[in-house]
Amino acid sequence: MKQFGKKAILSLYLLAALPAGAGIFDKEPKPVVLEAQGNRAEEFKQLVGDGSAFEKTVKLAATGPAQVAIGKIRINFATQTSAASTQTSWGSSKWASAYVDYKLLGVKPEVVQSIADNFYADLVKLLASRGLAVLPQDQLMANAEFAAAVAQTKSPVATEGMMSNTASVTAFAKQTAQFSGMFDGRLGYVALSKALNNPLVLELDFTVDFADFKKDGHGGTSIIGASASVEHKPLLFVKSGFVRAYVGVEGMEGSRGVDFPFKEKVILPGYIAASVEKKATSGTDVALSVLSALAGNASRSSTYEVTPVDNLPEVVGQSLLPFAEVIANALPQATAAR
Repeated sequence: MKQFGKKAILSLYLLAALPAGAGIFDKEPKPVVLEAQGNRAEEFKQLVGDGSAFEKTVKLAATGPAQVAIGKIRINFATQTSAASTQTSWGSSKWASAYVDYKLLGVKPEVVQSIADNFYADLVKLLASRGLAVLPQDQLMANAEFAAAVAQTKSPVATEGMMSNTASVTAFAKQTAQFSGMFDGRLGYVALSKALNNPLVLELDFTVDFADFKKDGHGGTSIIGASASVEHKPLLFVKSGFVRAYVGVEGMEGSRGVDFPFKEKVILPGYIAASVEKKATSGTDVALSVLSALAGNASRSSTYEVTPVDNLPEVVGQSLLPFAEVIANALPQATAAR
C-alpha cells in the first residue's frame, strides 16, 4: 500500500477545508453596481464581458438607417427564491447543510405587467434622446407574423418551480412578443426587420431577483467536521438575461445580428422591502435537525417573508431606469444627436 507523507496528508486536509465551490483558478464575480450617474457604456461592457461590444453594435447599425424596433421586452420577476449549501466530510459520511428561503408577499401578476410596460416606455424615451427613431408598436403590429406572435405570447404569467422553492411572474411589455421556431425564434425578428425596411430590432430578456445569497462552508475531515452556511440579504438586482439586436439586409447574407448574454449580475439602486420577517421553524424542520444531530450531522433551515413597499411599481421602475440607460447606451448614437 502506498504511504502518504505528512505534507501530503496536510495538503489533503487543507483542500478538504476549502470553502464551498472554491477553486484555485476561479474568477471572482464582479457585479455591475448601478447608481444614478455612471459610465453606461463601460457598465455595458462589464455586463456582457466584451470590451468590443460597442464596436460590434456600431458595425451592425451601419447597415441601415438609425431606426429601432422593439421586438421583445420580457421581465421575469422572482417572488420566491432560495439557496442551499451541503458539504460532506472527506473520509467519512458526516455532512452539514444550510438552507435559506425568501418569499416576496403580495406581488400580483398585473403589478409585474405594469413594470414591464413602464420599462418599455422609459427605454423608448432613452433611445429617442440618442437620436434614434423608435418605430411605434402599431407599425410592428401591422406585420401579420408579428401580430400573430403577440397574440400567442401569454402575459403576465405566474409560475412555481417544480423541483425547488422558486416562484416568479413573467411579463412581456405590451405589444412585444416571443417568436417561436428554430434558434429561439431569432429568425422571426430577422424577418420582422426585413419587413419593416431593415430597422435594428431589439430583443431584451432578463430576470429580476429580490434576495442575494452567498454559499460558504467546507467539507471537513474525520477530525474537522463539515460546515455549511448561506449568507443572505434582501437585494434588488438583475440576475441574468441577454440583449440581442438584428438587422435584415438584402442579398445572400440575409441578416446580421449581435447576441450579448449577461455575464455579471446588476445591482440596482432601489430597496423594495418594507419589512423582512423570519418565520418560526416548522415542526418538521426541527425534527429533521434533531435527527441529523443524533447522527452526527448538522442541518439548519430558515425562511424569511418580505413585505414590499406600497409603491412597488414606482420603486422598481426608478431602480430599473439606470439599467435601461445601460441598454440604450449599447446602441450607437445617431449622428444628428451627437
